[in-house]
Amino acid sequence: MVSLWVPNGLTTGIDLIRSNRGRCFGTHPNVPVISPPIEQISDCDATAGWAGTALTTDTADKKEGTGSLVDTVATPTDTTWYHTDYDPTGTWDLSGKKHMLFWLKSDRASTDFTFARVFIYEGVNWRRWDLTFSAGVWTQMKELLSTGDAESGTPPDITSIDYVRVSFHTADTTAFYKKIDDLRVTAKPSLINPSVGWHFDGTNDYITLGNDGSLNVADATFGAWVYLTDATESVFFSKLGSANYGYIIGTNAADKLTAAVGNGSSFEASVASAALPEDSWSFVAVTFAQTGTADTVVKIYENCSIVGQATETHWVSHGSYDNQLGRWHEASLMDGYIALPFIVNKAWSAAQVSNFYNATKGMFAPRG
Repeated sequence: MVSLWVPNGLTTGIDLIRSNRGRCFGTHPNVPVISPPIEQISDCDATAGWAGTALTTDTADKKEGTGSLVDTVATPTDTTWYHTDYDPTGTWDLSGKKHMLFWLKSDRASTDFTFARVFIYEGVNWRRWDLTFSAGVWTQMKELLSTGDAESGTPPDITSIDYVRVSFHTADTTAFYKKIDDLRVTAKPSLINPSVGWHFDGTNDYITLGNDGSLNVADATFGAWVYLTDATESVFFSKLGSANYGYIIGTNAADKLTAAVGNGSSFEASVASAALPEDSWSFVAVTFAQTGTADTVVKIYENCSIVGQATETHWVSHGSYDNQLGRWHEASLMDGYIALPFIVNKAWSAAQVSNFYNATKGMFAPRG
């Protein structure tokens, strides 16, 4: 059953759990899941288990924990590989893992090297990913473990990985450093209570709620906890057909939260100031408040902070299209997880958004 619900006392009472009007499409199994827990491989707070050119730790410039690992190459040779390896005792079984994640920083950009790569090794067998980063800033790397940019003739046995290697191949003799922090992997999802949320595969999964008149509200708040596997053009809520009726709430091509309002002939979009992160839980909320003769004030929240606000010269015109979770029309789909979705028939205040966020964050923050 589809768990689109609203907090007691705040709406007219739309409860599709009881009425069971939701239908699932595509390969969506109607089985809820929670986000993949993150498993740390190395906190990078010490040099133990690491090998490189000149290893130290930096307790001031770090992303997590008490420090970052630093590998300094003071006098490099041109056209030479410089490796930084994490090779503790034993092996890792990564067969149940999805992504490898870590923070990387260098005083030189990836374009200053012939190659900048990360590898996983099982014996002599390897899989690698090319790295892209700017000079002097921390960049979070996320690599899909099942598919690399290249691998050895015999692929590595993912159940028995020996070590991780971060390698730069020099294009000149300029000194450089690598800083690495918080090396980790994400596990595959596990089941949770069916009233909490679902996984959407980004290919053909979505949930339709029908053209329920009780959802055709002018002033409204849409909210949900989301966990994005891919933040590019993922849709959370929509009722926006080819004739530009209704609304769409999700992320755009730049991974930014976006809320569009359609009046039947065109639509206008409000956009957040920064991209929504991948591989972590975020609470998102959008409020629509009609004002004047044809305007809608749109506010976009990430967690409990306003990250976008605009007055659109449209009122929401609902038309005859279905309300949907995880899909817009027949185009963009959700790639990730939606939990605790709700629609409220009023524009919540910032305090009300904050109250909901604080009341539910304990279900999600520990897993992010």
